[in-house]
Amino acid sequence: MLLKRIRAADAASVAVIGLAKNAGKTTVLNHLVAECAAAGLSVGLVSVGVDGEKADAWTGRAKPPVRAPAGTLAAVAAYALAECRARYTVLERLKATVPFGDTLLVRLEEAGELKLAGTPTTADVRRAFARFRAHGAALCLADGAYDRMAAAAPEVSAGCVLVAGASLHPAMDEVVRRVREAVARLALPEAPPELARWAEAAGSGAAVLGRADGTVRTLGRPGEPLEAQRAALCAALRDGFRRVCLAGALTARVWGMLDDGQPLDLVVRDPTRVFLPYDALRRLHRRGVRLWVRRGVRLCAVAANPVSPDGWRFDADAFLDALAAAAWGLPVVDVVAGKERVADGGTSPVVSR
Repeated sequence: MLLKRIRAADAASVAVIGLAKNAGKTTVLNHLVAECAAAGLSVGLVSVGVDGEKADAWTGRAKPPVRAPAGTLAAVAAYALAECRARYTVLERLKATVPFGDTLLVRLEEAGELKLAGTPTTADVRRAFARFRAHGAALCLADGAYDRMAAAAPEVSAGCVLVAGASLHPAMDEVVRRVREAVARLALPEAPPELARWAEAAGSGAAVLGRADGTVRTLGRPGEPLEAQRAALCAALRDGFRRVCLAGALTARVWGMLDDGQPLDLVVRDPTRVFLPYDALRRLHRRGVRLWVRRGVRLCAVAANPVSPDGWRFDADAFLDALAAAAWGLPVVDVVAGKERVADGGTSPVVSR
């Protein structure tokens, strides 16, 4: 059922992102791999962290393995590949990693269990995805490290599945609230064409500002903290520059410099670079700040796991219903129970129109 949603989104590469440790990412990953095998589709696998280890490095709790059929492609660090008991063929070296040896691209010659590691950066994931496609993978899957959204960035993955597990909090209402926040942030809208063209052509810097008369001003250099340009930024806002394109992240500190109580068109590279809580995003919206992204994240689905390894569980159907009502119209699936919900979620109050 999850593969159907990914195909509907026309996503050839997907990041599986969890909102907490033990949310159920590996279960979702295994389900997707099994669905692809049943459909005759080849798969490429990477992990931004480590996935498929026998025990959690922090808690010591047993973890499910990554199960892969014959023909699966994987990018794996040499030390992790040593734990693979299935026959495999090394197709190429992706990069040298220290201290764990090379990261290798392999093809499983028989079904087996994998420990995924060796692609910790977005550049590593992009490189692995490109090589998977060159070797014929129909779908590339990235296991995103706990509470890291970088693998969902549009320049990395074409789609994203958000995994919401009971491990996030013992109270179901709190889990639902946090999912609503995450979905609203990830679903921030792309800038309209005229604004997108301006952001693309505005040049580079820590920030680029525009005024109604067409004047453009660049502050700082790419990679430079915007805080270093605080005085110039405040002066430009007072001088009528009400269009701002940020090169870096939108954090509470950056917003504190931009917040002068006046309407503003604010453009950020993509939703994974927005680090404001949901309530802050809603306050921006109410105050006339229109927040856009240059490239949006394509959310394919929310995956629900009603069981926490810490000993509590939610009613599975009630959890599905509550998440569907909070997910702004996204499909919510329970891959273990084989159930799906889609509700009329309406429009997130932080979406600019």
